[in-house]
Amino acid sequence: MRKFVLFSVIVILGVFGWAVYQGSRVDVRVNEQMGVIRPNRPAPYFAMPDIHTGKVVSLDSLRGKTVVLNFWASWCKPCQEEVQELNRFYQDFGDSVYLLGINVWDTRTKALEFMKEHNIRFPVLHSKNSPITVDYGINGVPETIIVDSSGIIRMHFKGPVTYDILKKSLEEIRGG
Repeated sequence: MRKFVLFSVIVILGVFGWAVYQGSRVDVRVNEQMGVIRPNRPAPYFAMPDIHTGKVVSLDSLRGKTVVLNFWASWCKPCQEEVQELNRFYQDFGDSVYLLGINVWDTRTKALEFMKEHNIRFPVLHSKNSPITVDYGINGVPETIIVDSSGIIRMHFKGPVTYDILKKSLEEIRGG
């Protein structure tokens, strides 16, 4: 009888563990480099000025396209290292994906100096006085969030991303 109870407990724990694992596969994944992905929730609304033109860009204006939001700061060493990966991704996928840099915790001058020094080619918004870091759960840089064409967060990477990670993520989101 004791063996039966022990066996039953092990089976129940195994089934419970499997169920938790299956559920978490959809909701939480470990980034290949570091960090966590929290997908499948609507992306919070934002509207901020383009750092060069001053034109306000909102998430609503990007509906229908996959959007990659890359949060960075000029003093961030990993941000400096990932810029060329982002530039390359923008060059190859800029027609079908909207890559948008979000400069955080910098003055506009520092951000512009960084952009010039690293030859950033993709659009950048300056988040001064914007709640976007709180709304998107950003607590460090770099962080990258991928929003699908219907406005749902599909991936959230903490730490630097590479061209290959972005390309693979895009293929996964698009189902191929």
